[in-house]
Amino acid sequence: MSSGITDPVTARIGLIGAGGLLGSSLVMAAQGAGLDLCSAARAEVDARDRGSVEAWLRSQRPSALIISAALNGGIQANLSEPADFLEDNAAIALACLGAARRIGIRNVLYCASAALYPLSAAQPLREGDLFSGPSDPGHLGFAAAKMLGVRYCQAVRQQDDLACTALLLTNIYGPGQRWEEPRSNVVAGLLKRLHQAKHERLPAVTVWGTGHARRDLVYASDAAEAILALATRQDLLERLPDGLINIGSGEDVSIWELARLCSGTVGYEGRLDFDPKKPEGAARRVLDVSRLQELGWRARTPLPEGLKATYASLSPVIG
Repeated sequence: MSSGITDPVTARIGLIGAGGLLGSSLVMAAQGAGLDLCSAARAEVDARDRGSVEAWLRSQRPSALIISAALNGGIQANLSEPADFLEDNAAIALACLGAARRIGIRNVLYCASAALYPLSAAQPLREGDLFSGPSDPGHLGFAAAKMLGVRYCQAVRQQDDLACTALLLTNIYGPGQRWEEPRSNVVAGLLKRLHQAKHERLPAVTVWGTGHARRDLVYASDAAEAILALATRQDLLERLPDGLINIGSGEDVSIWELARLCSGTVGYEGRLDFDPKKPEGAARRVLDVSRLQELGWRARTPLPEGLKATYASLSPVIG
């Protein structure tokens, strides 16, 4: 794990939410690093049910736990299904964190999101600014539920003296991510539409928004390495003043630049039409990753390389 944090403490790591992009990346990264990881996908454990989670934790007895289970999706899904996003993600936070607390797991990593940051927060986004204003209304249900999980982590730290930590993850992309609309994120959605436009010989592809919005993108395997490294370092996490840590690349790219890079990756030579009437979310979202870098981690996958690998995994599935 060359980009990981040094001097790991041996631990059995539990993972709830082994499916999906982040979960599958965590499993592969753990296997590559020779870590002792026990994981549960949705078919094995209902992450919304505390009894199911607690029974699994007692059977596996991990010394550290990563909670990556979530209902998530792109801006279209967040706008059309806010109640579903709130209900499922709130249930996951209460069930998983509650079960871990009852058992007394000292090192718990709860995967939250950079979408929780206020629109008014200064860039790059620093952990201390998380509660300085309201979140992006375009992520209403998702943000409310994830903020509940963040506050639960902080409450557990205060009351039970456990190293319960919320990870504020930026946009994750990579092989294996969902491309079905409306649940696909910006990278998969762009690659899919450009791929189809190329094969259908369409003259133009419409991209939501003005193209000026900027996003921090991190390759899934890089994010997984950071999370696994943190999972082995309870001593480091205990010293975090607020139980929060950003995980991102620390760099941002405009949606216009991203669309151009995706066009080149796919080999689409048509026109990109940006629709300013469509929502595009926060004007800019880039994370200050100095806390993570001080612990010894750096994102190491360049965006063009990551897009190429992502497209290679998507194109056979899209057809």
